[in-house]
Amino acid sequence: MDEALYGSDGFYRHQQPASHFSTSTSTSAVFAEAIAVLAQRVDESLRHPPRFDLVDVGAGDGRLLAGVLDHLPPDLRARSCATAVDLRGRPPSLPNTIEWTAEPPRPVTGLVIANE
Repeated sequence: MDEALYGSDGFYRHQQPASHFSTSTSTSAVFAEAIAVLAQRVDESLRHPPRFDLVDVGAGDGRLLAGVLDHLPPDLRARSCATAVDLRGRPPSLPNTIEWTAEPPRPVTGLVIANE
């Protein structure tokens, strides 16, 4: 099963999952706003580090992460390093402010979203 989904010829490497299914969280502005509020709370708990990592694992087309960034206050957004993690290629519509990678960054000081 892992090979069929995540292997070199797997579904998630070559298909656009949104063409087959979508989750309400990836398109919900309300959910993005809720994650932004959570990010603010984490930032406060970390005492406002100079760099705040915001990582979305299994980012799909990156809409959720872009929506979260849109709802952050300017100070936190300026300090945020947004990383979308997904096996397939970077969507052309993804804002340049979001890094795209197949592996989660390490270490992370901030918030990791892993939503399915």
